[in-house]
Amino acid sequence: MGDPHRVATDSRFLTRVRYTIALLVLVLAVPVSPQTPNRVPPRRAITPVALTALAVSTNQIDLSWTNNSNKVTGLYVERSASSTGPWKRVMNVAANASSCANAGLAAATTYYFRLMANDSPYSNVASATTLSGATDRTPDHLSATATSANEIDLSWNANVGDITGFKIERCEGRACSNFTEIASVAANANAYQNTDLTPLTSYSYRIRAYKDTSHYAYSKTVSASTSRSTVPPSVPKGVVASAVSSSQINLSWNSEAVDSRAAGYNVYQYGERIGSTAGTSYTAKRLAPNTQYCFSVVAFDNAGNSSFQSELACATTKPDSQPENKPTPELR
Repeated sequence: MGDPHRVATDSRFLTRVRYTIALLVLVLAVPVSPQTPNRVPPRRAITPVALTALAVSTNQIDLSWTNNSNKVTGLYVERSASSTGPWKRVMNVAANASSCANAGLAAATTYYFRLMANDSPYSNVASATTLSGATDRTPDHLSATATSANEIDLSWNANVGDITGFKIERCEGRACSNFTEIASVAANANAYQNTDLTPLTSYSYRIRAYKDTSHYAYSKTVSASTSRSTVPPSVPKGVVASAVSSSQINLSWNSEAVDSRAAGYNVYQYGERIGSTAGTSYTAKRLAPNTQYCFSVVAFDNAGNSSFQSELACATTKPDSQPENKPTPELR
């Protein structure tokens, strides 16, 4: 038999080993959560707001928006036939863009749009209805007649169905094409007087009916030219003559009373034209000293009309300032 003391010591050693192994197993069994570093969540770009849609033709709608973020790296447009979808991405636009055009659409059709920047929430939904090509709402028999140098009268057939009114567009010059809207009139209107025009100028017109935000096809384009003006500009007022030297007199007249039709002024000296000016002053030179001169002024326009002569304005040049030639006294 062995030593009883040694057996007891070995037994205690084995007990400690078993205990240590069990403790290690327990520690290793407990899951250790990895330390999460401090992370700053990515900043989301602010949603583009106030998206608007405007139909500009039978197949195109223009979109515009306000971009409220400088962190945008890309924008894309989605379109749908309904305000609730389904949505389809139709174009990508530059990050700094604030408008785009969606063409190739069907006439008289309502489309819905929304915009997204990066991973931001969508913008508001904007809609527009493309213009109609319906000929039953196209005004016909449009005519333009020049009635004076400053007025052209339009007339048309207003029997075009249920509409809100008519919009009138005009461009200036022969064969022009840069039309701009100049007026809108009620649905029962069939005439329009376009005044404050330039004499001897060609103008072209077209009109179209509209109902609420929908527009219909344009009428034919008609043209007319204003006539030559026969009304002369007003007589210049307040003409003043001031002698400034022995050979020069300055003329001026009331600039606040200038007729806007005046293109310039002719200056007369005792009924004889001596010069012209585009302003409201004139300088008469090479005059004789110590002599009275009287002047009048006439306004003229681009159509060749002239006003009556103004009232006379007179002034006397100053005496000659050079000393007289006197004999030199004899020396004694």
